[in-house]
Amino acid sequence: MPDKKKKTKVGSMIFRIVLIIIAGLTVGLGVFSWNASRVVGNQLPMPFGFGVSVVMSPSMEPVLKTNDLIFVSEDENYEVGDIVVYQDGNMLVIHRIINIDGENVITKGDANNIADDPIKLDDVKAKFSFRIPFIGVIFKYLKTVPGTLLVLVLAIFLLYRSRQKEREKDRDDLESIVEEIKRLRAQQENNGSAEDKTEDKIEEADTSTQSTEESNDDVDVKESSDFAEKAENTDDNSGSTESIDAEGNKTSHETADSSTDTSSSAVYEEGQDISED
Repeated sequence: MPDKKKKTKVGSMIFRIVLIIIAGLTVGLGVFSWNASRVVGNQLPMPFGFGVSVVMSPSMEPVLKTNDLIFVSEDENYEVGDIVVYQDGNMLVIHRIINIDGENVITKGDANNIADDPIKLDDVKAKFSFRIPFIGVIFKYLKTVPGTLLVLVLAIFLLYRSRQKEREKDRDDLESIVEEIKRLRAQQENNGSAEDKTEDKIEEADTSTQSTEESNDDVDVKESSDFAEKAENTDDNSGSTESIDAEGNKTSHETADSSTDTSSSAVYEEGQDISED
């Protein structure tokens, strides 16, 4: 995502830079051409040795057609057969050289039946290089003041629109980030609530477990107490029985002794009687 956003911004920046360059070149060339033609009288200014012009007539058909945009360059050596551009008053002529006589050059349009008037070799401005079909209409319009202003206004509008789209994209991205933050916060709150509920359940379970253990301890203590009381009662009962047994035995023993004594006395008495007898 970040890489895609970065590429989009770089693309928008490159688009704006190219647009500014094109608008600047168009306006600059328009002003330069207007100044050269109106002030200096040069209909084909070539600041870097290259020039651009538009075919205005079908005199060079089928090689060059009306409204073809042609590119020309300066040259020091011209030969027969070269297509050259020269200025005739305030008009540019694009014809082919058919004869060179010293410093004089004769040209002729391929579609014309009559040759042009001879011109000086120094009047030849440039040699034809290549053409772009039918683009000359646009170029001619851009060289006018309304065309130059149109390009300037269009460039400003496109720059503004490009910047506006970038701001809208940034705003949408910011809103997406805010929504994502809200979603994460809500998720975190839900997770926190779930954790709290889990902790409450754990605490309830612990409390229930403790209560159960305390109840079990109370039951054990009660059972132990009951068992101890039963054991004491059992011990008391056992003690009473032994006492009774002991008394019974004693009584039995005493009775036996009495019987023995009685018997002894009886025997003794009888003995006395016997001895007396």
